[in-house]
Amino acid sequence: MLLPYQKIDLKIYKRIKTSGTVGLTVSLADFAQQIGEDQRTTAERLEALAIHKRLDLLKYSGGSRWPFGSFDRNSFFHSGSFIIELAPQGREYFEELEHSAEQDSARPLVFISCGQYTEKERQLGRDLATKVNQLTSYEGYFAENQNSLIGLSNHIFHALDKCAAFVAVMHHRGEVETLGGNKHSRGSVWIEQEIGIAAFLTATRKRDIPVVFYVQKGIKREGVREQLKLNPIEFSEESQVLVDFEARLRRGEFQGVVNSADKPKRTKAEQYHYENAVKALHELGSGAAVALRHLKTHGTLTFGTYYPLLPSGMSGDQAFGIYNTCVARGLVTQLEKPGSGERTFAIAPTMNDVLDELLYATPSAEK
Repeated sequence: MLLPYQKIDLKIYKRIKTSGTVGLTVSLADFAQQIGEDQRTTAERLEALAIHKRLDLLKYSGGSRWPFGSFDRNSFFHSGSFIIELAPQGREYFEELEHSAEQDSARPLVFISCGQYTEKERQLGRDLATKVNQLTSYEGYFAENQNSLIGLSNHIFHALDKCAAFVAVMHHRGEVETLGGNKHSRGSVWIEQEIGIAAFLTATRKRDIPVVFYVQKGIKREGVREQLKLNPIEFSEESQVLVDFEARLRRGEFQGVVNSADKPKRTKAEQYHYENAVKALHELGSGAAVALRHLKTHGTLTFGTYYPLLPSGMSGDQAFGIYNTCVARGLVTQLEKPGSGERTFAIAPTMNDVLDELLYATPSAEK
């Protein structure tokens, strides 16, 4: 799921793409209006993308193009127009954002874990996915022939991670003999593994994933299935699976989680940091949010004999005061160099992910 600042970055990228030119020449006011953000937030994200070499920001001066770092920040953004170009290193980042956004907006997946040893098994997997597509608002996902590591990570593992519901069909895979000489029928090892992954994700992501599990008669319960209460439905022929599954869909018994993009629940520690950050940002006001976004963009800021690059519209004393207050509230860490009077501020590690979520969640009032 995209974080608020990533959604802004994606809007910037889409505007650049729609221009149809190598470089987009804009003023800050016009560009902010085009992407639907306030000017301060737009400038902050453009600056961050330039610092991380995902965008090139340029400006004409004396008949030549000069990079963003050659100008004072305020004069670059607030004096005339400037040029935005996609940096070579930035394309992968923006394409990943696009892919994540597509996944977020896609229909919830019902993962179909079914054998592929015979054509009858493969056809059953396809038919189950088709029933999901026809009778629900979800998308049936049945992955065929993903044998490469890239296929596993990009398709099957990703789909398991995102799935809103899980359907498993286990077929016979022959007899095995234990060390004690006992023989029993084994099911598909592949299906066993996918059941194990789904169980792991359910536990670690604290998501309740509905499961329907069909098992061919005679297969022994093994591995993770020995510990899970899956209430398997036995079958002899593939047609029985399809008839039963369709009936369940029509009765509305098999309901997945509608929003498959829901974020996992926070741990107690994460919730504690989140609530502290929300309270601190509310009490400290919009200036703190501006200063913290600036600090996240630059990583560290050192105050000493000279001031570092300051947040837009702030004096050195104002910024220093805000960062000191943020240290007291646990949002920022401070490192003091003995004998030099220098203090270096950075976002507190425990607050890094929390602030990613909060700092761009609500646009500031400035337009």
